Amino acid sequence: MSKLSDITLFSINDLKLLLIALIISSIISSIIVYTLTSTFNFEIQFMFSNLVIDISAGLALIFSLILIIRERNRKSKGKKYVSLFIAISLWFSAEIIYTYYQSILRIDVPYPSYADGLWLLGYIFMAYHLYSSFNYWNKKKEFSESSVFIITIFSALLILFLVQSSAITYSTDVYLILVDILYHVADGIILIPALVLFWNLRHKKILYLHRALISLFVILNTFANVGYIFTFNLGIDIIREHAWIWDLIYNISYILLAGGLFWYDRVIEILNKKIDQSVILNKQLFYLIEKQNKFQIIGNNSHVYIDKENIDYTINKLITDAKNEISLLIYIQNKYSHNLIRNLNLSLTNFKISNNNPKIQILFDNLVNLKLLLDTKPTNLDIECEKIDKILRADMIIFIIDQQHLIFIDLKNHMDPNTLLAIYSTNSNIILHFCNLFSCLVNLSELREQSTESDK
Repeated sequence: MSKLSDITLFSINDLKLLLIALIISSIISSIIVYTLTSTFNFEIQFMFSNLVIDISAGLALIFSLILIIRERNRKSKGKKYVSLFIAISLWFSAEIIYTYYQSILRIDVPYPSYADGLWLLGYIFMAYHLYSSFNYWNKKKEFSESSVFIITIFSALLILFLVQSSAITYSTDVYLILVDILYHVADGIILIPALVLFWNLRHKKILYLHRALISLFVILNTFANVGYIFTFNLGIDIIREHAWIWDLIYNISYILLAGGLFWYDRVIEILNKKIDQSVILNKQLFYLIEKQNKFQIIGNNSHVYIDKENIDYTINKLITDAKNEISLLIYIQNKYSHNLIRNLNLSLTNFKISNNNPKIQILFDNLVNLKLLLDTKPTNLDIECEKIDKILRADMIIFIIDQQHLIFIDLKNHMDPNTLLAIYSTNSNIILHFCNLFSCLVNLSELREQSTESDK
């Protein structure tokens, strides 16, 4: 059930084509601008270069702001993206100040300047964003230890080389040495998680393009910083002659960042709509929507209703007979069903495990429900917990066993627990609909890198 539905995949592929077209057209336009201004004097060339970079950085800032506003409307926390927004805001402000130095004050190479203070401050928030993502995927054991070790050693050696180079070049200028060292250390700090994420998340198709574009932004930005500082250390004439190269790379990096944020926001929107549609469709399959013709239930042979007395027995039997996988979605916002969750706890912890030792995937809405469900996590079970970051329109409990058996419990605020009913089905089409719901919820959770906190 890890695959996306065909409709979602189709929509994402459309977004990829749009995103690629945006990036290619932006890069081509940037090269054209730099080519046309290459015959002008340095002041005009710097002015055009800064204008293009400011627009690209501003575009990334706008997309990050739109993302935060929409995530708040979707009731998602999105703390990592608040920090990313702050980092982009600081770097955009630094770009504006740098433009002011070159275009208004006519300082060809304003380094160091007050703009560098904002750039360096932005690294703190960018590091928080990247290491939060790094920590999430590291807990899910998605990184190979060798890749983390090699990338860390490479980054450390690169920082050491660049620091020594700056110290030798400006042996008498403590201020320049300090600024150079701060840049090199800051670049190295954010380069490590960017490279690790870029290398290890290739198989996470729904997330990879977004994470890859942000990682490429960091990689290209670091490369441009190193190149800028290195050519500056060679002399003022060298940096004036080659500054356009680093400006071009800075510009491309901001375009990639803006593209990654745009793609991320649109995919989340697609998944949210898909989940909402799926919840309604699944309830329609069982005639659970109010004002439906109740007589249609009699003629529907795709499922059967299980009364309260037989729910525990049915769940226990299906779990005990499971061969490959058990998927459980538990979304309960109301306290009236706590006893029901405790009964499910007994079902999961007290049943006799078969020799197949099936994998158990639990999607839960909040940590309280998870603790009720697994107050003592069995050591002999292969259980993976995933916190869903989505408000559903109804409380529900769903079991899918081996993608062949389905138990659906629809909970309502006015429902009497003593009259609780469950729905059992082996219909492949119905089960497929629910599998798509699980898949979309998992992908949405992974996109937002929502920590389960289950290990605390």
